[in-house]
Amino acid sequence: MSFTSTDLENIEDAIIKMATGDRASMVTLESGKIIKYAETSIEALRSLRSIIQQSLGTVPRRAYAKNAGRAKI
Repeated sequence: MSFTSTDLENIEDAIIKMATGDRASMVTLESGKIIKYAETSIEALRSLRSIIQQSLGTVPRRAYAKNAGRAKI
């Protein structure tokens, strides 16, 4: 299944709405698939966001702290 940047934006909006207590909504992907997030979990939406990001090649890179916070002696 191919995703679009609009799909990613819709999923991110759904995550924000669900995190703030709005559970009576849904997301429609451009493929026509409807996700009612009152019937899903925020973890499932985050997982789908990750899949879409990988599909679009927009996965954020992880930043690693030099010395992992350890003090040099």
